[in-house]
Amino acid sequence: MVLYCPVYIFNPFDQRGVAWDLAKDIDSIPVAETFAEYLIPKSSRASQPYFEDAPRLLLAAVLEVFIRVCPGRWTFRQLLLVMQSIERIEQVAAKNQDSYESVQAVLDKIGPRGHGNLLSTIVSKLRPYKTIAACWDGASASISVKRWLHEPSIIVLGNYEPARAEINRLASLFVDRLSKEILSSPENSDSRTWLYLDELTEAGELQGIDSLVLRARSKGCVSVLGFQDIGALYNVYGREQGEAFVAQCGNRLYLHLKSHETAQWASRSIGQRQAFVESDGHVGGAEYVVPPEHFYKASRSEPP
Repeated sequence: MVLYCPVYIFNPFDQRGVAWDLAKDIDSIPVAETFAEYLIPKSSRASQPYFEDAPRLLLAAVLEVFIRVCPGRWTFRQLLLVMQSIERIEQVAAKNQDSYESVQAVLDKIGPRGHGNLLSTIVSKLRPYKTIAACWDGASASISVKRWLHEPSIIVLGNYEPARAEINRLASLFVDRLSKEILSSPENSDSRTWLYLDELTEAGELQGIDSLVLRARSKGCVSVLGFQDIGALYNVYGREQGEAFVAQCGNRLYLHLKSHETAQWASRSIGQRQAFVESDGHVGGAEYVVPPEHFYKASRSEPP
């Protein structure tokens, strides 16, 4: 098949992969805070919640400096390098008054004796992304969500098992940014954005996908979702949310279903009809045969 448009592979571990130009898409404080929450997600089991929150607050403060001082010109690797040292964080934060005050408030609350533990937490949380950032730094090309939406092209969200959790988080953030950009576009757009999500549950919970399916149709976005098991979808998104956005799919194709729960769900989705069947009342035997003109009628429920 010949494709007459660029194809971008969003997989940092693929030699053909392109870098995500984060600086172009993370261009406001709310987006920066969301990005920090993706990289350092909250944990309900944290024994010291503030040590979980503090790295996120510092990361958001550094991003605020990048947005205000060098908008669109920083890289993911540069961000991670700053976050490897408390001294560097303070130096960068000093370039913006709001960021500096935020950083100092965090450091003062923890105290000098806790700086070592704080840095250890930051490094452990961000270390899995170092290789991804290095790969993106050496990529021959980059792409942003904003740019991709305004040019005819294809982007493939890849995966790499050794870094599955980190790539899934970045893919989820990409879909979230895509969702917000599309939903902020004009109604009845002439452009078309096709979103194919095969093996939907394998990517984990993709933030923003429900909004895309529920609200982006009028914006020119067409979503194609594929999954094998409805139970797995419920496990990822919850029963209510999973049912809500699958119900918005106007056209459905049911193939071979191996799961009993999924087969029951498909049957309920398709619905039932009452069918009347005529058949020969033919009973064979050595001494007795009912003539073929004898028929019986029965009804049964079946899918339409």
